[in-house]
Amino acid sequence: MNEFHKLSELITKEMILFPKGNKGIIENSENWTLEITANWNSKRIDLTIKSRKSNLYSDFTKCSIKKDSLISLIARYNNYNLSGKKSIISDFLLISPLSLNLLKGEKASFELNGKYLIYSCRIGRQDKYSLSNIFILIEKLTEEIDKLTDKKNVTQQSTVVINK
Repeated sequence: MNEFHKLSELITKEMILFPKGNKGIIENSENWTLEITANWNSKRIDLTIKSRKSNLYSDFTKCSIKKDSLISLIARYNNYNLSGKKSIISDFLLISPLSLNLLKGEKASFELNGKYLIYSCRIGRQDKYSLSNIFILIEKLTEEIDKLTDKKNVTQQSTVVINK
């Protein structure tokens, strides 16, 4: 038997009890706090995951990334629309296989706003594997962002030392 992510199991158990409803979960993991909101009905789940890095000193540059459906349909390859300002994190989200897999979902999007990385999507109610995979990919993505921001902070600190 395949094991599902613990957060997806919590939502799945709640969906069994209530055919229509919502669930809010706050999960702390390493340097990140995840605020999860799941709304469901008989056919689908609308999922929003707000990830906040607890030791982030500066805010993310505000932007959003969504799949551009029209161009993707015409060109027959995935094309993503970035609105807002580019940053190291937004560039990373556009090239990372983890985030690109998350953006394949229906109405999937990433938003960088203040200290939050916000992921939203819609999945089928019966698709428990996708629900579990979303949480696994978000955890891995936050680990990669940690590595990226740690490198950025080390570079900034070394620049400050050189300038003194």
